[in-house]
Amino acid sequence: MNNDKIDKVLEKLDKIDERVDRIDVTLGKQEVHLEEHIRRTNILEGQIKENEVRAEKDLAPIKKHVTLVNTVVKILIFLGGLAGVALTLKQLLE
Repeated sequence: MNNDKIDKVLEKLDKIDERVDRIDVTLGKQEVHLEEHIRRTNILEGQIKENEVRAEKDLAPIKKHVTLVNTVVKILIFLGGLAGVALTLKQLLE
């Protein structure tokens, strides 16, 4: 009877050992997939940074143009205000 129990315990240990072996294989596959994922992620992050730098360079002339236009509009508004004040003073003095 002891032999039967020992055989059952050994059989269960063998099943556990097989499961652990399958887990090791799965873990190895997942590690390979993770390494590939990390490699692709690093490539994509580098491309994103390059695109951001390129976009900044491409937008620099547009930003300068917008600043220039805003400055011109402010000057025109200021001159318009001065012209309004001058006309008002002219009418008041007449």
